[in-house]
Amino acid sequence: MIISKSSNYLDVLVGMLVFSRPELRLNERVKFSKKSDSFKVYEVGVDGIQARPLSIVNEDLVCIESEILRYVMCKEDMPTPDTVKIVSRVLGVRASYAGIKDAEGLTCQFITIKCRPGIELRKFYEFLDGKITLFFQGFTNSMLRRGHLEGNYFEVLLEDVSREDLKILEELREL
Repeated sequence: MIISKSSNYLDVLVGMLVFSRPELRLNERVKFSKKSDSFKVYEVGVDGIQARPLSIVNEDLVCIESEILRYVMCKEDMPTPDTVKIVSRVLGVRASYAGIKDAEGLTCQFITIKCRPGIELRKFYEFLDGKITLFFQGFTNSMLRRGHLEGNYFEVLLEDVSREDLKILEELREL
């Protein structure tokens, strides 16, 4: 297997800096803009589950003892550390996450929240006109820590793709 590093503008823009199959690299004719409708990142937890938005449930829950809650947090065009600070401050809880996601685009990831006895939380939150949403996923045994994830799943919309580029994409899909 050949490993190569790329300094190609498009590759750098979407974060694909190392290739194991450099011959399948897309060319510079493909248009790409990193925004919420064309660039989406979904964290993959150590359990292999993708952090995807769930159904909106308008229910409350009250913590009976010190419990750890797991939410899917989706954010649009915001840095992860800033988003987690907002969530922690607004809810009055300690929150943690496994990895930093792109500041541009729509990204969803798992966060854990330390809930103290008597604290009332909702199963769904929306902040900053929908720029941040939280979906309750369940209870867990431990707070997330940096690197406690399997990876990320990307959805990237490419525009003005030629037949040649489509052929390359089909070859990539077969890998």
